[in-house]
Amino acid sequence: AQFAFRALRPAPAPPSGFEAVEAPPIEPDVAETFRAAVTAVLMEKGRRVVVILDPEAPKGRRTLRVGARYRDGWKVRAIDDSAVELRRGRDVRRIELFAPPPSADAAMDGATFAVSGDVSAPRQVLTRDRAMTTTQKE
Repeated sequence: AQFAFRALRPAPAPPSGFEAVEAPPIEPDVAETFRAAVTAVLMEKGRRVVVILDPEAPKGRRTLRVGARYRDGWKVRAIDDSAVELRRGRDVRRIELFAPPPSADAAMDGATFAVSGDVSAPRQVLTRDRAMTTTQKE
């Protein structure tokens, strides 16, 4: 086997009068990072709390109550059965916990599924955004 190597040219210098600088890192979307970290929404002493994965916390999990800080300045403003509202300054984000990420919606358009087993029996179908019972009729 033969391998050919060629020297790569260095990146061109910026035009005179300009300085090359690195772009600041792009901050990940808080909805995606929060949704990925959530493991449970629970009732604790009559109030809802949300349990998240947090590698910096003891035991790798952390419980957030209304008023708790999440990260990057985001604070929990409200918790209900299926959503958490976060606030940072004037920005308020309502995060639907069981909604698929936007990229999953596009991937599901026109998707076909195969079913195996006894399809005549009612079954519980769980999705990230709802639960339903289905029965196949012939």
